[in-house]
Amino acid sequence: MDVFSITHKGLKRADNQDRFLVRPYDQGAWLLAVADGMGGEAAGDQAAQCAIDRLRDFHPGAEAPVAQLLTLYKLASTDIYERVRKDNNLSGMGTTLTAAYVNGETIHWTHVGDSRIYLLTGGELQRITWDHTLPDTLLKEGDITPEEARNHPAQNMLLQCVGCGRFKASTGALKRRKGDLLLLSSDGLHHEVPEGVIRELLGKQGSLEERLQALIQAALEAGGRDNITVVGALL
Repeated sequence: MDVFSITHKGLKRADNQDRFLVRPYDQGAWLLAVADGMGGEAAGDQAAQCAIDRLRDFHPGAEAPVAQLLTLYKLASTDIYERVRKDNNLSGMGTTLTAAYVNGETIHWTHVGDSRIYLLTGGELQRITWDHTLPDTLLKEGDITPEEARNHPAQNMLLQCVGCGRFKASTGALKRRKGDLLLLSSDGLHHEVPEGVIRELLGKQGSLEERLQALIQAALEAGGRDNITVVGALL
């Protein structure tokens, strides 16, 4: 499996509050994750880092990987809460957290917030996760179009996040197929670049690195208003 990752602070932000994890294990297993922190100053950085640090405790040999990931999500939320309790200046910080564990023929995923998982299979782009936001709730119910959701004024208002009190993660499993491309992204990509363009760029000839670089460039050319992180795996 070929894996590559890129993060960019974008053109408008002074710092990068995105974090990611690309961790290989024995027998070809991988844990991939993206966390997009929120909060003033360094708070978002700390929240996202707390989440990624907790995922490093994942044990690939254990049964029920989704249950283990959800436990780590809850521990990350507790870590963030404890930091806020000790420093009121960090109040309001939290993070998205989207992870995919690739092992054998199965991809187990867990998701909170508005980072995303996509799967390019047979030349078609499948969106695996739904954002925990009002626009995506409306989109899922068929009340607005994808373009309206992408430009909705409430697109950055999360209904669920790690570190923001109680949350309910989305989970699922995918069948791993040779030649498919798995993509995890922060909203700095998919809030700037339409899914049709993402599909086109991922489907082009070239290395995985070249295709992911093209995604970053497209987000920058569209305005680069947020941090941008992409993690790709050619299955």
